[in-house]
Amino acid sequence: MVSYITIHLQGHLMSAVLPSDSIEVATRTSPPTSLTPLAFSERIAVMDVLRGFALIGILMMNIEWFNRPIVFLGQFDRSLLGYDYMAEWFVKVLVEGKFYKLFSLLFGMGFAVMLTRAQQKELPFVAMFSRRMLALFVIGLLHASLLWTGDILRDYAITGMLLLGYVVLLRKPRMHRVSTPGATLKFSLGLMSIPFVFMMSFGSYYAMTHVTAKMQQQWQERLATEKSADAIVAKAKVDGVDLTANKDKDKEDEDVDTDAMTSAERVKYLAQERAESKAERNKNEQKEIAAFTQPDFWVASAYRTGESIEELKDALFASFFALLPLFLVGYWLVWTGKLRHIDQHMSLFRTMAWVGVPVGFAINAAVVTIQAHPASKDVMMIGNAAGGLFQFGQIVLCAGYLGLFVCLMQSRIGRRLVGWLAPLGRMALSNYLTHSLVLSLLFYGYGFGQFGQISRGPQMLIVAAIIAAQWVFSTLWLRHFRYGPMEWVWRSITYWKVQPLRLDRERPLAAVQEA
Repeated sequence: MVSYITIHLQGHLMSAVLPSDSIEVATRTSPPTSLTPLAFSERIAVMDVLRGFALIGILMMNIEWFNRPIVFLGQFDRSLLGYDYMAEWFVKVLVEGKFYKLFSLLFGMGFAVMLTRAQQKELPFVAMFSRRMLALFVIGLLHASLLWTGDILRDYAITGMLLLGYVVLLRKPRMHRVSTPGATLKFSLGLMSIPFVFMMSFGSYYAMTHVTAKMQQQWQERLATEKSADAIVAKAKVDGVDLTANKDKDKEDEDVDTDAMTSAERVKYLAQERAESKAERNKNEQKEIAAFTQPDFWVASAYRTGESIEELKDALFASFFALLPLFLVGYWLVWTGKLRHIDQHMSLFRTMAWVGVPVGFAINAAVVTIQAHPASKDVMMIGNAAGGLFQFGQIVLCAGYLGLFVCLMQSRIGRRLVGWLAPLGRMALSNYLTHSLVLSLLFYGYGFGQFGQISRGPQMLIVAAIIAAQWVFSTLWLRHFRYGPMEWVWRSITYWKVQPLRLDRERPLAAVQEA
């Protein structure tokens, strides 16, 4: 994909869709010979702070998935009590799903800044950005195989190429009418709304075609099915029977009409199917636990590699519908000049903050209350409705966070309050990968073997310790070096030239960074 776009689309991008007044970046005094990283003085300051903030949220979310099987990802743990429950509730309401979305917005912003600089300097952009995404994809593959299967860098790389393709497509003569910021925003919001529209339509259809008595009956049958399935799984475990042995084979009764059965027959039939699914899940859980509790790094890496390859099948679909809309919104924010001329658009960011934070919090808190109730697990429609509302609440609260930080950065007190996050954000890639290195050594068998041993409350103390250590390291490192270690590697590949790493002692911290 990278090579195709590089060869066939290179010539289309340099008359790019960004207007000349959308963002001010480097002023050219002489013809450049190469594209170089963005000077510190040219950065949009709030982006570094937001990256640092998002990094903390990502760590608060991810630490739990080093501590227990990732097959439980996204489920609310109803067994927690006390401080553990409080920590789980806090992360679920204020963190989960919000910060990878915030990183996605920032990715789109950074893309727009890089594109504009290349455009102004009349230099090729497609090859450079393609190398950048290819490098990120490889880093993501290595991260997923060697440290953690929950890597998202691969998805960001794929989505980055989709964004590049979108921008190039807008340059086609027949796309002239939609080559506007407004059209891009509508397209991104349209993509974003597809899952919600689908779930709302399905839920509405279900409600209109099922009377209350029928839904109550289905609920009771589902409860009975779950109870019976648990009994079947327990008996199979005692008898040493593998319920998954014939799970993937064709069954003669595969097309059985369950509506024609009596209630008791239906429960018995569905309980067997449910038991097989539970057994399959338990087998996968035990396989993951075994891989990560053995004192063998290569056993764990082999498992991670297999899981990563399996996940790649759905990567393009997820990137298009989950990440690309957010990339486009970030791109739109820079394209329209809203982030370079914040003072002219403060009403937008104030609205995002004052509406997004309280409304997003209320939606997410309501969803977590629903998900904490057993009915959301036992009744599919309740669970699906809560899940759809949760996705919407994540977007609203993410927008609120963006607006809040932009507003805070406009005052001296606000900058003092959140400005300390900037060093973390400027080394976001290095710090993100370090999270996985530290947590894999802490939890997995080839390290300190704490898998499943540290509850949710104490995990937050570990998060605080890691962030404190990374802030100290990032601050000291950036006093002497232009980039973080992995940022330096990534930029050198991006520009296909080894970048200077040390700061010139006679020069201030200018001329170093890329958005």
